[in-house]
Amino acid sequence: MCNTGQFLNDRTIDEICTRYPDLIIRSPEDCHRYYNCSGEDPAFNGMYSHWPSQYKYECHYPLMFSDETLHCEHYTKTNCGTRYSPTWECRYYRLQCRISRCYPCELQYPKCEDKEDGLWPQPEKRFFPYYMICKDNRTIETGRCPADKVWGSIAFPYKGQCVSSFAVPKEYNPYGLLPSCNGETNGNYQYKERCDAYYKCDNGIAFAVKCPNGTLFDSANKTCAVGGVCIN
Repeated sequence: MCNTGQFLNDRTIDEICTRYPDLIIRSPEDCHRYYNCSGEDPAFNGMYSHWPSQYKYECHYPLMFSDETLHCEHYTKTNCGTRYSPTWECRYYRLQCRISRCYPCELQYPKCEDKEDGLWPQPEKRFFPYYMICKDNRTIETGRCPADKVWGSIAFPYKGQCVSSFAVPKEYNPYGLLPSCNGETNGNYQYKERCDAYYKCDNGIAFAVKCPNGTLFDSANKTCAVGGVCIN
């Protein structure tokens, strides 16, 4: 019940707003939504056939409505209590696909729900160079991994950072170029694709190693050396 003496919901808000035209009050169910009796939200023009009330507003991601300021604020500055607080852009109505031909929301806004904080591959672009950075189950940044200048190669998100394709295991990503060490003895091995690097097998785990400038992997000594002889 709000201070108007009536239970506040999508069915009663029209009547309440006729009596209290300056009222701004939170939604009792959703932390990212609120009612503003001053008029309709311009962002929802043309969408009211699907939206319950012209007086119902929705914050932009990742904002939540603040009881203290009566404005949308960063989610870390609001107290939602038991109200629903979405953590993914596509849980916000304004970004959901409502027509037969539209670009799916999940392809535009990768989901960090149930992910630990840090850098991850974008779920819908799993084997491509696109990453997302997660915090508090929310996507706070997206982008494409820059090319790895040291290795002179494309980079992919792997284990919390963007790394050269030569450091990404083939079994993890089909575009990765780090061979498997399964069944291999411990030691250094030559890449088939290049001589200025090698991979090291240690108890079945492969590690990529770039040779210092001016050296090559020596096939005989199994290490980087000036004048190293690399047999392709």
